Amino acid sequence: MLGGAEENTVATCLHQAECGHRVTLIHGPGANPIWSKRIGDRIRLINMDSLIHPINPLADFVAVRDLRQLYRQLQPDIVHTHESKAGIVGRVAAAAARVPLIVHTIHIAPFVAVSGGQRLLYVDAERACARFTHLLIAVSRGMQQAYLDAGIGGSVPIQVIHSGMPLDRFISAVPPSDWRSRIGGWNGKERPRFILKIAAFEERKRQLPLLRAMAEGLRERSDACLLFAGDGPERLRCEEEAHILGIADKVRFLGHDPAPWELIALTDLCVHSAEREGLPRTAVQAIAGGKPLVVARLPGIEEIVADNINGIITDADDLTMTAAQIFALLDSPDRLARLQDGARSTDVSSWREERMGERIDRAYASALTGNVAQQLPITTIEFLGLPGSGKTTVARKLLGLLREQRAPVRFSRDAMGDELSFLRRSLRRLALLAPVFFSSPRAIFFASRGLTPHKRGGKDAAKTRWNFLSVLAMQLRKGHNGLLIADQGLAQAIWTARIHHGDDAAPAKPVFDRLDGWIGETLFIHVEAPTAVARQRLAQRRRHTSRFQSAESIADISLWARGEEAIEHIADEIEGELKRRHLTGRLLRIPSDGGDTPLDRAKHISDHLSQLERDGRNGVRSGSMIRLD
Repeated sequence: MLGGAEENTVATCLHQAECGHRVTLIHGPGANPIWSKRIGDRIRLINMDSLIHPINPLADFVAVRDLRQLYRQLQPDIVHTHESKAGIVGRVAAAAARVPLIVHTIHIAPFVAVSGGQRLLYVDAERACARFTHLLIAVSRGMQQAYLDAGIGGSVPIQVIHSGMPLDRFISAVPPSDWRSRIGGWNGKERPRFILKIAAFEERKRQLPLLRAMAEGLRERSDACLLFAGDGPERLRCEEEAHILGIADKVRFLGHDPAPWELIALTDLCVHSAEREGLPRTAVQAIAGGKPLVVARLPGIEEIVADNINGIITDADDLTMTAAQIFALLDSPDRLARLQDGARSTDVSSWREERMGERIDRAYASALTGNVAQQLPITTIEFLGLPGSGKTTVARKLLGLLREQRAPVRFSRDAMGDELSFLRRSLRRLALLAPVFFSSPRAIFFASRGLTPHKRGGKDAAKTRWNFLSVLAMQLRKGHNGLLIADQGLAQAIWTARIHHGDDAAPAKPVFDRLDGWIGETLFIHVEAPTAVARQRLAQRRRHTSRFQSAESIADISLWARGEEAIEHIADEIEGELKRRHLTGRLLRIPSDGGDTPLDRAKHISDHLSQLERDGRNGVRSGSMIRLD
């Protein structure tokens, strides 16, 4: 049983070897002997003594030098690094050796949950390495977002490729019949209720704090048994602590188990308590084995664990709460059975080993031809429609689809802080606006001319201007972190200004003229919905986030008529500008009240975007407006 990053590395190497490539795996001292046994003679293994885990400037300099020399001897087409420290050293050496393609897999964000000094060091190092990295692969969307939030990845695509593993043996596993001997004996006559944690014994995995948090609950339950599978430097301390806490008879330290799938089949539930990690493979394995996971929150864990559906997500910094949730679930057989059913019904196909290999192959091929960073002429997908038309729902579905397929994809609601409190949202937008005011003051000034006619001032005008300028800043900075999906973009901001300040507000021409990239690099999605349907949806919402969504506005038929007319007029203006620029296939009108689902509509948009890419030009020949019915 190797660590998750090691398993991923070995699986990637074996897949490439099976594809007929010459594969060399370079590792530091102390590699697990299981490696060579699994790999056999299919892959060349090279031990490099200077490649050590702790940060050591002298050893790191020697490692870079040694790796550069080795790369020059091997003449690889691709260098693919894993792990934080090895990733930095390996990529620096690859750049020095002029390797054609440099790839790094992000298993963990090294700058998360560490001291300020370590965070600064790792963020600066990762930003520097990103400049000569051609492709970053994140094992989860959480890791992708952590890098983007830290300002890493603006110059390099970050693709999400889930860490693949052989899952069939977890799905079909049965509990071992010799469970007593397997766990080192049990004094009770009946089978106890098992809690399983599979992880290497490292400080960041937090076995020791978890043990202390669970001690009281274990003492209170004569039929509860905590299983630790794994090994490492912290194991001895944990064994000693179990004796000190008086729970040694309730805890079993199993070491490296050759068949962890049988342990998962044996247990009632699994637990994961690491403070700093990507998306743990053991989380996927637990769910694949039909066992709910109680997990201290990690970035991206929601991709596999749905809270109270197939597991429980607790506060990342409160293992006392984690322990309480474990025992509450253990003591509620009906709830435990429901979560076990939820785990068994979870789709884990995205984490299959063969699927990871295929995705990495495509990522390599695309990067080698130089198309990963520039394959999209479109940098923004912007939605336009009445409030309640379903824009945000379709946009969220599209976001999920595209994040599986390509380089980083951002969502306007995240960039603008729409889900935050008023104060935090305002600070987020101020941070967005400030650099744009200094870098593009003329664009800001001219694009917002006539936004609110002078005769209509006051608080309402200030809100409109603040909203428009925030969206404008987001648009000007869109290219910094990949494709932007905007359910509330510039077109919608123009509509808002016209609804509140009259048809002469927010003229589109200055925006067309000053923001050339807005029209030239945007795919517009006009979500059509009957006014009655949109009004009904808004009336059913508990939370109303805009001035148009008040009870008074919802009941105002004339206001909705103006709103619908304004939407159509803006769509016509955009279509006219697209035609003037000979940009085809850039405006799609989709109905929101048909028989298809939001996911169906998102797939239509995704397919159309792919068609634009395949055509190799700014659209298709069928005209600038396409209807998807």
